[in-house]
Amino acid sequence: MLLFIHTGAGMSRTVIPWIFLGVIAFFVSALTYKAEHALPPDPTYDFYDTAFVKVQIHGSDGIHDLFGRYNHILHGQRVLIKAQELDRGMWLLAFPVFSPRPAVLYVDDEALEVFLQPGDTTLNVEMWYTPATYAFDSIQYTGAMASVCDYYLSKSREFNRVHIRGMSNTVGSENFSAYSARLDSMAAWELGLLAEQQVFSDLPEWFVEFERNDILYQKSYLKLSQSYNRKVDTELLDHLPVNNQSAQFSYYYYLYLHTLFADQSVNPRDSLAYVSDLKRQLSTATDQLDEATHDVFMTRMIYALIQRKQLKIAEELLSEFKKFFHSKKYVRYLKATLIRATPQIG
Repeated sequence: MLLFIHTGAGMSRTVIPWIFLGVIAFFVSALTYKAEHALPPDPTYDFYDTAFVKVQIHGSDGIHDLFGRYNHILHGQRVLIKAQELDRGMWLLAFPVFSPRPAVLYVDDEALEVFLQPGDTTLNVEMWYTPATYAFDSIQYTGAMASVCDYYLSKSREFNRVHIRGMSNTVGSENFSAYSARLDSMAAWELGLLAEQQVFSDLPEWFVEFERNDILYQKSYLKLSQSYNRKVDTELLDHLPVNNQSAQFSYYYYLYLHTLFADQSVNPRDSLAYVSDLKRQLSTATDQLDEATHDVFMTRMIYALIQRKQLKIAEELLSEFKKFFHSKKYVRYLKATLIRATPQIG
């Protein structure tokens, strides 16, 4: 009996470490699986990062012209990026973006819409050139945003490049009703394609929300901006949510808000009325917007003043409204931009 107990205790001392190691191995394996299959976090604004896109052209030793273009969401400007040739047939474009953004790559006469994420270095675009036709007959994307780029390529082919994003500079016809109906029809077709792609591809859910809002707010912005100083049926205008956090990365969302909040009758040469209207717009934004949408809208307005060299007005507004920012990183960014823009004496 004593021998049996002694042997059992020895076996326990032998087995317990293996059980312990097995439990540890199980947890390590589970954590590894979770890390490999976890969805990436939803994107945020990043002031200090860059998105890189590598382009490789097969089947051609000739000279190609490559550059990129995107709308900077905080600066409100169109930015052009020149490609750097790394090797024969291979180029790199560096986009200093503050937020997830669509961008257009121009490769000779080919325009490709891609999607950028701050800090992403994985996006590769491979193109196969056919000298006989002077054209690219095949395009392939790899990287974290590949599924989104594939969606853009499908969209371009489906609508033969004529879609609502290409109408940003379109002036509405005299028949506003027909113009409005055309925008509604285009948006409906594009939203239908997005719904189809959402089912049959692996588009990130946050991107689906982004794209849906981008389409709807651009349509609404175009209608609203074209209705100014014209007699139009208000039923033809869209009435979208003003405070919409899921639209925080949409360039057209902020154009819509600016047009909605602005008093377009104010003459900028009347400095008192002009500053008073700017304060009214910022107060309206503070009352009606929350979190990122509020901070981005405020930053866009004050940055635009700095850009126009209206530094005293920008400094006055920043001083008055800085306490309403939800994230102080926007305040720090505007202060640093003001310092850089202020002429240094001596």
